[in-house]
Amino acid sequence: MSPRTSVYRFAQRNRWHGRPGKVLNNFNRYWHLFVPYMTPRKFTNLLLAHAEMIAGRACPSSKPYMLRIEPINRCNLRCPGCSTGLGINPRPAGLLDVNNLQRVLKQIAPYLCLTRLDGLGEPLLHPHICELIRTVHEAGSAVALSSHLGPNTLKPGQARELVESGLDHLIVSIDGPDAETYAKYRVGGDFHLTCEHVREVVAAKRACGSVTPLIDIQFLGFDHNRHLADRMPPLVRNLGADRLTCKMVDPDVLKERKAVDFRRHRCFWLYTTWSIACDGDRKLCPNTFTDTFGLPNAFAPGNDLTKDQPLLQAARRFLAGDRDFSHTDPLLGDSKTRHQPWRLPRGPEACRCFGCASTGMVIDRSREWIRDYVCM
Repeated sequence: MSPRTSVYRFAQRNRWHGRPGKVLNNFNRYWHLFVPYMTPRKFTNLLLAHAEMIAGRACPSSKPYMLRIEPINRCNLRCPGCSTGLGINPRPAGLLDVNNLQRVLKQIAPYLCLTRLDGLGEPLLHPHICELIRTVHEAGSAVALSSHLGPNTLKPGQARELVESGLDHLIVSIDGPDAETYAKYRVGGDFHLTCEHVREVVAAKRACGSVTPLIDIQFLGFDHNRHLADRMPPLVRNLGADRLTCKMVDPDVLKERKAVDFRRHRCFWLYTTWSIACDGDRKLCPNTFTDTFGLPNAFAPGNDLTKDQPLLQAARRFLAGDRDFSHTDPLLGDSKTRHQPWRLPRGPEACRCFGCASTGMVIDRSREWIRDYVCM
């Protein structure tokens, strides 16, 4: 048995849990992705990134070790908690070109442990998604993506191609144990087709003798379905999936918070993740794909992604410091935002980073607060 196979089988059997919002929960979900691709240089950089995040360094010497890059920004579902599903995503429809992906990977591969190929769109609608996965895999990074795996996502024979491309982790959104519950949030989706597609990927894994991708069924718990979470484990076992992840929406979502509530907050994303839209537009974090920050385009010739940017430094200093609004970049906020509610539209007059609470999840995606997840 190869070391990679041993790691993934151990991940399927073992679960560790921390209290809501703890790093242990994220570790539980993703650790198995890092191990097979880890090198001494990557491991040293990862430890340094977290040490500098804890210290609140505005100008870290470490590099991010994760990449969140968007293959496509359109979707064929109309989920009410997604800007694409609601039809309010201001960016034009686009596709990630494999040459641009290669340009990015060439710069950051020495530090890269994990790549998420998803954003504000359905990644399997990209006509060359398997080529993108293979490109990342061959660059020495783990690959994960999240899909509704519903209509028009899995073409005949594509399940085997996904397995053989090097995909490590497949997150499939199923927010209910039956079609009626599922359809309340996944508007335009097909519960039975999604389940059938999961079984196709499971069958493809068996046919290839592969332990990857680890199939992770994700359940978002809202008021209409949270009471049905205990019916999800039998469904997951019946599908042959490897894991169930439940993300429960905090009932206290509408509580008003103000800028001063986030004093001394350390932002995980600003130290650990390159966030890039399908057109190369760089973001402050993976939860701000609808925003524009004026950072150098990731695909532009001569742009060095390993070079830190003044705006990122200002964001780290702003979030981890003493809230000195007198010298703050307008994109982050100004003195007017000190006592304003954080649930404001982003703009020069309202801080972008104040839409973020301690877990790093941002409101513009879901409009409701995802407090934590528990693997079952």
